[in-house]
Amino acid sequence: TCRSAYTQQMTRQFPEEAELNLAADKLGEATLLLATKQQELEQRLLELVARRVTLKWTDWTADRVARGVLNAAEAHDGKKGGPMAAEVAPNGITPIVKPLGSKEVAELRKLELRLTALTGRWEAAAAQLALVVRAREAYEAALSAREEGYSAVGLARAQRDLAKEDFLDAFAEFSGRVKTRFPRDREMQQMFFDSERESSGVSKDDDDSEPEN
Repeated sequence: TCRSAYTQQMTRQFPEEAELNLAADKLGEATLLLATKQQELEQRLLELVARRVTLKWTDWTADRVARGVLNAAEAHDGKKGGPMAAEVAPNGITPIVKPLGSKEVAELRKLELRLTALTGRWEAAAAQLALVVRAREAYEAALSAREEGYSAVGLARAQRDLAKEDFLDAFAEFSGRVKTRFPRDREMQQMFFDSERESSGVSKDDDDSEPEN
């Protein structure tokens, strides 16, 4: 953080304060680790977004495949609600395309079984079956990838939180050493820590206006 950098750099102005410089070194290491773990968490979150997009796309694609199977069966029947369509989707298309995730995968597997049973009576059954199998396998892979993404985010967040605790401990240790070194010197104690006003990028020393006469 900027405040940590301020503290470290101010400490370097006092090379004779060996213990404070050692504590500042420790704070620097903790700050770098926290920044690294935060970046790793953000990267895992971005990767999870990509996996969720892939899953959404895969769900949409699987729905289109299922609807395509029913359309092909209706084309074979020459009408809607014909015998082949009834065997492909006995309860209509909604029970297949409405579910999400593992529930839709289960419905796709049922559709595969129905198409397998039709391969001897419907010339397009084998080709439609191959499309459904491909869609179902892609769906399963996308689900697995999303779960792996959630796990990776959870691990990265836990590591970031541990790094944050180490950072806070290091900052508290440094603060304690400053108070011990300058027990009744508030000006010196404050010297090592950036104020909120200065952290915002505004300081009384930055005022470029002309002095009043």
